[in-house]
Amino acid sequence: MYKEILISLLICAAAGSTCLAAERDTVTDNTVISGTCTENSTITVLIKDKADGKIKYICETDSTANGYFTKFKLPVSGEYEVCVRRGNDGVSKESINSSARNEKYEVSSDFANDKNANKFFTADETIGVKTKIQNIYGDEGTYNIYVACYDENGVLINVKRSENIAVEYGSDGAIQSSGMSNITIPQNTAYVRIMNWERNNEPISYSRKQSPNDTMYRDGDVVAFCGDSITHIGIYPYFIEHYYQTRFPERNITFFNKGISANTAEDIYNRLDWDIFSEKPNRITLMAGTNDVAWTAYHGTETQEKYKQESINNYRKIIEKCKNADIETVIATKPITDSSPLISSDVGKSAEKNKIENELVAMQKSLAAEYGLKVIDINKMSEEISDYGHGNGASNVIISNDRVHPTDVGSTILGYCFLKEQGASANVSNVVLDENDVQTDNCTVSELSADANGISFLYSPDSSPIAANANYKKAEEFVPTLTEDINREIICAKGLTGGKYSLILDGNAVGEYSAEELENGVNIATFEGNPNQKRALSAYEKLMKKDAETDKLRAIAYTEEAGRAYDLETDEGWSKFIEDCKNDPNAYFFEQYKQYKPNEESIKTAVKNYTAEAKTLSQPISYQISITAK
Repeated sequence: MYKEILISLLICAAAGSTCLAAERDTVTDNTVISGTCTENSTITVLIKDKADGKIKYICETDSTANGYFTKFKLPVSGEYEVCVRRGNDGVSKESINSSARNEKYEVSSDFANDKNANKFFTADETIGVKTKIQNIYGDEGTYNIYVACYDENGVLINVKRSENIAVEYGSDGAIQSSGMSNITIPQNTAYVRIMNWERNNEPISYSRKQSPNDTMYRDGDVVAFCGDSITHIGIYPYFIEHYYQTRFPERNITFFNKGISANTAEDIYNRLDWDIFSEKPNRITLMAGTNDVAWTAYHGTETQEKYKQESINNYRKIIEKCKNADIETVIATKPITDSSPLISSDVGKSAEKNKIENELVAMQKSLAAEYGLKVIDINKMSEEISDYGHGNGASNVIISNDRVHPTDVGSTILGYCFLKEQGASANVSNVVLDENDVQTDNCTVSELSADANGISFLYSPDSSPIAANANYKKAEEFVPTLTEDINREIICAKGLTGGKYSLILDGNAVGEYSAEELENGVNIATFEGNPNQKRALSAYEKLMKKDAETDKLRAIAYTEEAGRAYDLETDEGWSKFIEDCKNDPNAYFFEQYKQYKPNEESIKTAVKNYTAEAKTLSQPISYQISITAK
């Protein structure tokens, strides 16, 4: 649950404004600024951080007889001042000390993101603005620049906007200078502050609801997935990371895969300090148990109970240690051990093993209830989905032929199960076009035109769809509601007459639909012609490369921990280590260590780079959508 934000109302806008209200929604990350006005006008809402005097948010909104209304995303803590101005009325503000003044030339930091901004004053009371912008995509495009004008006493006297500043083609992430923009400023302007208008600073016109009981990750979270081989070799952590990068591109969330094959709960506890806490997570997900009771199906009841209790005791130790370190623990139950006769391997003791593991899962849930922890019940969902798939004649639904480890398709399904249990939103964005209205959710629509032949508009979504790759499409066979549940990007057009219409995304015809189908809405999320679906596919591939590099770091870390009593740098020490540890279940890590250790720093750099590249590609882009009569 978010902390309450203290908002002090600096002024109730000038003449003609009768009310100003600021409301904090503690369930969403939105602050609502609203008010009434006696006449139609343009309202500028400005929010300043009281701690450092920097302007954080600016929004222009039209006010009618019904008033004005806007929502902002704000950090979870802090104290802010809200200013509202109407028309040409001034708003008094205390002096802002962080801006320096030079009569002819000034270089300072952009107050939003510390990007350099050059400001050129001219004799005719205009200002030439040329800013440095990080060209995230390397594509040609446009940018908006906002200029806040102050007098000698630090009084904000106006906010000017220059739109569609060109950014030229360049390499991904390159710092480029924008084109020059001349902005007329008030005569008594002493200095200005300039910001590049970025997506994560823009006001939003929608609210993402969050249940108080869910565990959706927030901006700034550092998340560690702790487990055994199901986590180590599984791709479900990356599917989850991909969801967050595409659905919430403005959030900075760091994910670590901290699974190690053959680990028990005790093994995870023993490596908390050196392997997990070293990443400074504030949230961990714990999924273990497979190896705790791996072979109890071959022993008597007394031994089974002993192993299950030992596992729970170690779970308790992990929870307590995380609690003392102020780290939130979420219990994720393991997927089923699949005993279906359709799988092409000996059933053996798999049914009995699954029964014992389910008993352990029940104990894990009881422990979670004791500590008030959230449970992500993958076990239950994986059983239901596997039963559905086997009922339709499929052999491998989630689990591979070894009856324990998920396939890549299965691991994708586990990621889906995790997100569903978290309370993940289904919607990427929605557009509803009506004859007299345009309704949007998590997107904006501009440059709208309509005639007898159809409709055309510029579509600017705030999120991207999840990549519908081969694993995703295969997973849909076993989870028919997959796209409906977590990947909805709906385009709806009402009031069209009969006949067929072609739906065109960025110049690519993606299908023909009747007027009735378009009125009901078309989900474009998984269409190959969707530009952001193409980008999402590339983003997911970057995360798969991150996975491969992460595996190398896991081999290094595990080997160094196992070999602490040996001098691994000498031939004698290494040989003794290999001989003594030849029966270690992860002995294959040791030979990998010799290959990867010399390149450890470059591997770490690769992990960071692939993560950044995936996040960049997950940022949505705007494109033209047309609905044309056939």
